[in-house]
Parts: sequence; C-alpha cells; structure tokens
Amino acid sequence: MLTFSRSESFHAFSLGCYGKAESHLRQALERHPGKPLLIHALGSCLDQHDRTQAALELLQEANNEASKLPLLLSRQLDSLRLKLAPEKGEKWRQAQAHGSDALLEVQQSALDSLAGISEPAARRDLARRIIATWQQLKIELPENAIIGHRLILTE
Repeated sequence: MLTFSRSESFHAFSLGCYGKAESHLRQALERHPGKPLLIHALGSCLDQHDRTQAALELLQEANNEASKLPLLLSRQLDSLRLKLAPEKGEKWRQAQAHGSDALLEVQQSALDSLAGISEPAARRDLARRIIATWQQLKIELPENAIIGHRLILTE
C-alpha cells in the first residue's frame, strides 16, 4: 500500500489535482478515521471537484458518527447544504433579519416600559435585571439600550 504525506495531499489539492488529492485524503482517513481536518479537506476536495453531493454525504456521515460535530465541520456542512439548496438559504437569511428586527422591538418595548415606572428604586432594580439577563444571554445591546439604561439608573 502506498502512503502519502499530508503535504502531498494538500499540494495536489492546491494544484487542482482533485482526484489525486482525494485518493491521498481517503488513504489518510483510513489511517486516522474521524479526524476533523482530514474530513474537512476531503469535503473541500470533493466540492471543488464538482462533487458537492458527495461532500455533503461525507459530512453527514461524520455528523451521524460523532456525538458532537466540531464547529469547522458543522459550518462546512451548513455551507454545503446552502449551496445545494440556495432557496433555503434565502429563507434562513430572511428569518435572521426578521429575528433581529423583533429583538430590537422587544428591547425598545422593555426600555419604554421601564420609563413608565415612577418609583426610581423599582425602575433601577428592574433595569439592572433586564440588562443582566440580556448580557447573560449574550444579546448585543443596542446603543439606545445602553444610554436608556444609564438614564434609568441615574434618575
């Protein structure tokens, strides 16, 4: 059995010799099954060789075998899915944009509600809780929320 170095595989890939690179990478995966960088490289090789469906199947198989797919492979899998079904990608982008708009509405609503609380101590307490929850959820605060938060806490 012939063996190839990693550099030979990537050299073949960089030269556009996808068949040769695929052969090298499959052989490397036989020696190191489940290795994320090799799976990623083989998936990229297949995709570049106009075999996107095969790349998708490779990554789906890795996903089925792993308890948790590494981020590198997860993103590649999502990318290949969007490439094969671009209409789903547009729906996803629209949903994300709508979600951002909805989040801003919720944040503005919370700030407006805080402004309606006349008792300063109660307003400060609730403002702190809301901001702490948003920060805990890693929700990026819009500038008007930060300014509103400062005004509420200082009034």
